[in-house]
Amino acid sequence: MSYKFLQEKKIIALGELKLVGIRVLCSGGQYASEIQKASLLLKRRASEIKSI
Repeated sequence: MSYKFLQEKKIIALGELKLVGIRVLCSGGQYASEIQKASLLLKRRASEIKSI
């Protein structure tokens, strides 16, 4: 069975977008665990970010 997906391409004008993140600085071997911690911290503090 084959599937054919048709997708109409379009351009949508968006307003200003702001990126929010936490910088992770640590030694190379620790990035996997430290990025996970930063992700959880960002999720917990999402209420402090006005545009979410």
